Amino acid sequence: MSRRRRAPLLLAAALLGAGPASARTSSRAAAVEQLCPRIRFVGPAIDLDDVEKRLVCGDPSRPAWSRIPLNQAEQFMRAFLQRRGRNFPTFKAVDDTLEVRIGTPTYVTKMTTTGLEGILDMSKRRHIVGELMTPAELDKFTSAVKFELQSRGYACPKISVTGDARTGEVHASVDPGPRYTMSDIATPPPPGIDPDIFRRYWAFEPSQPFDTRLLSLTSDRIQTDALFLSAYYEVACTTTGLHITQRVVEAPPREVRIGVGADTEGYLRGRAEWKHSRIGYRASSIDVTAFDSFLEQSVDGNMKYYLRPSDRIYLMPRVFLRRESYTPYEAAHSEAAILPSWTWDGTDLHVETRGGPGIEYFNTLRGEGPIDDKFLSFDTQAKVMSHLYEYYERDPREGWTASFQSKSRVSGAYSDLTAHMMRVDEEDLWNLGRYSPPLAVLAIRGFAGTTWLSDPSLAFTKLPPSMRFFMGGDANFRGAPLMELPNDAGGFLTAVYQGVELRAGDLLPYGLQPLVFMDGAMGGESAFHLDPAVYWAPGAGLRWALPFGSMRATIARGLTWARGQQTLPTLNLPRWQFFFTFGQEF
Repeated sequence: MSRRRRAPLLLAAALLGAGPASARTSSRAAAVEQLCPRIRFVGPAIDLDDVEKRLVCGDPSRPAWSRIPLNQAEQFMRAFLQRRGRNFPTFKAVDDTLEVRIGTPTYVTKMTTTGLEGILDMSKRRHIVGELMTPAELDKFTSAVKFELQSRGYACPKISVTGDARTGEVHASVDPGPRYTMSDIATPPPPGIDPDIFRRYWAFEPSQPFDTRLLSLTSDRIQTDALFLSAYYEVACTTTGLHITQRVVEAPPREVRIGVGADTEGYLRGRAEWKHSRIGYRASSIDVTAFDSFLEQSVDGNMKYYLRPSDRIYLMPRVFLRRESYTPYEAAHSEAAILPSWTWDGTDLHVETRGGPGIEYFNTLRGEGPIDDKFLSFDTQAKVMSHLYEYYERDPREGWTASFQSKSRVSGAYSDLTAHMMRVDEEDLWNLGRYSPPLAVLAIRGFAGTTWLSDPSLAFTKLPPSMRFFMGGDANFRGAPLMELPNDAGGFLTAVYQGVELRAGDLLPYGLQPLVFMDGAMGGESAFHLDPAVYWAPGAGLRWALPFGSMRATIARGLTWARGQQTLPTLNLPRWQFFFTFGQEF
């Protein structure tokens, strides 16, 4: 190509290049964001709230703050950027304007500690490494170390946490201090009641090692019982040692609670409760609860009458009126009973027992059972649970519980037959790997029960359904609808259920926790006997953890393994079964 032809091409290229050059200049200008007349971001910007913006830019409505010196604005901006993990900003004053380059974010890459050797492994603490390095994150690390130490007896640790923004390492220098016991608990006397009443709520023994979780659990028990509006413990570390003080916030002793819910079994549910929680100086209580759903309507009333303020022994008069309408039967059921009761707490577990006589009325309106029957029964209940199970009850992750209940009738003692029903329930949870928050939770639950009659021919005419066993539903066998196993009005006289569930922990956003499970069940039509057939249901689901409770949805495939049994109950299996609940945990 000749020089003459090349020159017009170069000129044309130069003219065409004017557009992109202009665009590049415009692009650089777009990267400058004017926060206010004297502050601008160069490059990426951050959003400031109204208070932060007034501290940096000034407040025209307040003359003393209408014009902020640039050096003061820089200090405020540096602090606001550190809150957002921007630890290396640069500032430049240009013509009475502060230019801000926010720099790159800093993330925590490593946790290290000194002083915790042989006491605590903080590598199990999640959601610190990988997070933005901010003052709030350092405070969270401090709180995590303090909580773990105070759960192991070290009530007064000294903790210093630093962060290196260049390497992303956070380090805790810890002096655990001595181990303390649960002693020297001061209880200022509340007006009108004996301060010894707080002892009945203690989730600890006075001589056991200090554990902040047990103090929180004790406070939760007081609030759940509506004894006071609020309850908490102050923990003070002085040169003379550890001092624990019980604090409460009073409110009127009468309380009304109203709640609503929904599930795929009873559809809409409503519950209203009235309670008087401080009767006399011993703080006895009485409550009345009304419940309504598509399947059940009931009114329950009970009282806890304490013999002495600090005693864990009390009398429990109880009465209920109930209308039940389930697939196998429909009935009116009521009872009046008086149950001597007792509770106890050891270092690791809580025990509740009660038992006593009651007069029952049962009238079967549909299905198999007694008509207009009144009888005397003797009920017993016993429950044992670990403190960790109770502490994490709203967010199940570890611990165990087991319970036993029985109901007995004796012919001639205001009863037409002799029958004894016994049932054992259990539930165990494991935080796999013991991470905090958990990576995964393994749960096992189940029950076994049987009813013995002196005359088995009366099992389905004189024995009420409450002394027989029906399975199916979200509470046990999730492969069949509520109480539809077996698919008849008779039910089982012996039943066994076992379920295993593996649930993801805090892995997905928005509190979503997928799960898989396997349920199995067997039943028999006579006491202490199981038929060969095995009912089993693999399934999956999702738990959504919310601040005010949890929602669960499951779907399972109900199946039958005959195991050589010639005849099976007429069941609609195999089938897909879906359940949705709000508030129900595994």
